[in-house]
Amino acid sequence: MLKQSITVVIPNHNGIELLPIVISSVINALIYSEVDYEIIIVDDCSTDNSVINVSNIYPEVKFLVNEKNLGFSKSVNKGVHASKNELVLILNNDVKLNIDYFLLTQKVLLKE
Repeated sequence: MLKQSITVVIPNHNGIELLPIVISSVINALIYSEVDYEIIIVDDCSTDNSVINVSNIYPEVKFLVNEKNLGFSKSVNKGVHASKNELVLILNNDVKLNIDYFLLTQKVLLKE
């Protein structure tokens, strides 16, 4: 079991089709690992109602909405700066995690 807390930062731009799948996989992996967590989506001026639709499905997810398109790096940095936990995972909005992702990652890190 991971002992640290983790924030997952996901930048988003018009990812309404991808976000529900990605967020579901992230939440399942985090719950499975029994780690304290938060998920932050940094929306980069989406026009597809990503924020409204996804926040209705996942009210526990924190959304930061850029007033202008900042691009990947600045959006990710905004999410990292807003994080409250010890560890941060930056995850693209098209990456689905396996349920044991965090446990396997911990095993790899402990071997080094």
